[in-house]
Amino acid sequence: MIDATIRLVGANGQSVTLRDTASELMRQPGGGGWGMVPVVNSWFEGAGDGAVLRGTRRVQRELVIPIKAFGMGRQAVETQLRRLTNAIREPFRVFMDYDDGRSYWIEAVYEAGAAGQYGSNPNRIADMPIVLKCGDPYWTSVQAQSFTVRPALGEPFLPELAELHVSSSVAQGQVTVVNVGDVASRPAWTIKGPGTGLELTLNGRGISLPDYTLDTTTVVSIRFEDGGWLIEDEAGENLYTFLGPAPWFPEFPPGTSIVDVALADATADTSIQAVYPERREVMY
Repeated sequence: MIDATIRLVGANGQSVTLRDTASELMRQPGGGGWGMVPVVNSWFEGAGDGAVLRGTRRVQRELVIPIKAFGMGRQAVETQLRRLTNAIREPFRVFMDYDDGRSYWIEAVYEAGAAGQYGSNPNRIADMPIVLKCGDPYWTSVQAQSFTVRPALGEPFLPELAELHVSSSVAQGQVTVVNVGDVASRPAWTIKGPGTGLELTLNGRGISLPDYTLDTTTVVSIRFEDGGWLIEDEAGENLYTFLGPAPWFPEFPPGTSIVDVALADATADTSIQAVYPERREVMY
């Protein structure tokens, strides 16, 4: 049987563990928000009967976690409650840690509930059912899958588990990506020079740096952060102005997909790495 423990880790570094036993801070039965994400459906109503679904958008997730604090006296109970409130005072992360080693997290902010109430024995017990809001409604795995593309001396660009082809001095290839999650995974890319004309595409769409040259010290980072995509060099300089027309930052859909990689003037020092964590909708 695989069990899970909930951890609340604050931006200030403070952390509390919600146990399933009656000691310190206990996660009580009940609560909600661990299943499918709420949606907003957009409908078009014409002159005829009914309506046509035009689109569906996932909205923020609401988590409700009933918590009970235990102590040998009022002061001990207060200590546990203060530990909890200090961890969730600012935006924080909720972790689900499974005893088989897997761990998933979701960003959260406190919404309501932490006003608290006395328990059945007010000297030793207090109830605090917290309500949280999660802007990104999906859970992200701490563990991640990855692949690295690099040329070998005298050989074509050789990634892990991929077949690549070389045309002239241009290193080109296809990487098979298997996303085991429920929803699209946002890869974090690290590209080390030298090379020119970087292209990363999925199903014909993607990003390129057609006029940007990577030297032997250049490291380009591409990642999703704070609700948007960043593309920077090793000094933190924004490279958006170097992007080709109609850029689209690839996200790996659930299942198997093919990523096309191209980089001219690559050497044995060149490498392209993608790290993509699993993202889940349903946790329990």
